[in-house]
Amino acid sequence: MLSPSDTAYPLLKSNPTERELQELFTPNLFELGFAGQNTRQPIPRLGLLLLLKSFQKLGYFVRLAEIPLTIVRHIAKTLGWNQIPDGLSAYDASTARFRHIALVRSYVGVTPFAEAARKVMLRTCLASSRVREDLADIVNVAIEELVRQRYELPGFSTLFRAARAARVTVNRGYYRQIYQATDPTQQQRESHYQQVTNPDQITNQEKGESMKHIFTGFNLIGVIALFSTGS
Repeated sequence: MLSPSDTAYPLLKSNPTERELQELFTPNLFELGFAGQNTRQPIPRLGLLLLLKSFQKLGYFVRLAEIPLTIVRHIAKTLGWNQIPDGLSAYDASTARFRHIALVRSYVGVTPFAEAARKVMLRTCLASSRVREDLADIVNVAIEELVRQRYELPGFSTLFRAARAARVTVNRGYYRQIYQATDPTQQQRESHYQQVTNPDQITNQEKGESMKHIFTGFNLIGVIALFSTGS
């Protein structure tokens, strides 16, 4: 099965370098001011900044428990704390977290992943599947389009299922085009195969004969033209 690391889906490194900490996870003055204006206590302030900086890197929200301690300590130090405040582990279950998520979305200027974003994802996967076969490539194009339109990224499994469904849909469409271009005898043979409930019932000889007819039962030039028109 495809994994996030096989694609461009953003992930947090377990051990970021010092340079990465400085460049990716150091709040600037505006971000520190944003956190200061919206929080009063240490734990909510650190929690908000962790949400903000992790979202800027990922494009989706993660629980604080999923953020490497190296990053947590680094952001805590930017607030002047050498130690992580006690009680931070309770932040993930707090009502403050949900309020802070809305604040981060507004500050960064992104829209939550909902029905509109789902349609963008599915349309992009379908379009990409017409010119790409590799699932990782289809997922990457969908990620790029969602980011371009300022949508929050969904979970990786959602992208994977969309890419897989799109590829199956497009391939079935191509199969129907090929099927319609075959002669009536071959169409009857293919219909028989589709009606078999157990694929193992089809003998290897039958499979070989089927493939031979698929590639010889119609004019190759006609099929190329059919694919080129996209009809």
